[in-house]
Amino acid sequence: MSGRFNGLRVMVVDDSHSMRKIVETMLLEEGCIMECVDNGLEALIKAAQFRPSLILLDIMMPSLDGYQTCSIIKHHDVLQTCPVILLSSMDDAFNKMTGKMAGADDYVCKPFHKDTLLTAIQRAVR
Repeated sequence: MSGRFNGLRVMVVDDSHSMRKIVETMLLEEGCIMECVDNGLEALIKAAQFRPSLILLDIMMPSLDGYQTCSIIKHHDVLQTCPVILLSSMDDAFNKMTGKMAGADDYVCKPFHKDTLLTAIQRAVR
């Protein structure tokens, strides 16, 4: 299958099974290699092995939230250069600023159109 992002290694971190499946389906169609997990702690463990080119990270999750997970990623020796795009239904300046302070490269509001997500990915991996 040929897509816009052939071979791009993407990790999706979201506690919603349906959201993980939606994003995974969209990105598999674009040629991405996918790893999906449902929490921040699992993301940190698997990301060190999977070595993603990009991480799509939900904010509202149990135990480690997306801000905490992002901050840890951005301070991790191996993962710190990996772009992180936060995904959230909270479309306000406070949450966007908190994401930026945690080190996020971009912020995409849910629900989103496929083109919006793909454009954000394109910007992040340039």
